Amino acid sequence: MFIYHGWIEIEHQDYFQKWIDVQIAYPEYRKRILEITSNLKEIAEEQFDIPETDLRIMDGTNGIVTVHLSGGRNHFHYGVAELLGWIKENAPMSHGLVFCRDDENDRFDNKYWVMRLAKNQIQELEDSYLSPIDKVIENKH
Repeated sequence: MFIYHGWIEIEHQDYFQKWIDVQIAYPEYRKRILEITSNLKEIAEEQFDIPETDLRIMDGTNGIVTVHLSGGRNHFHYGVAELLGWIKENAPMSHGLVFCRDDENDRFDNKYWVMRLAKNQIQELEDSYLSPIDKVIENKH
């Protein structure tokens, strides 16, 4: 079973800099961020095989807009990584973490791993908070 849970805070480098340099007003910056997340919501299922029920856009306090992911499949699929790649291209300066677990992945057997989006790069990292699963989460000794 492949399981994923995570969040990505959406930001856009060019629009952010224009707002900081007072070339655009904050509402225009915010409108662009919400357009990006709206586009993502529309294409997530068809393009990345991430059902609408697994993806939420949180339009939070103080203008923080976050994509939340949580779901699972019978087998691993690349949709989560592809979604992060889309965000990287369409909203540079975004950042976040997606924790993944796959009981069929020998590399991360008995572990979660993290897909981290930061500084416009996606990395796969070992998790140290919930792994090893059989000692931290399950009742095995």
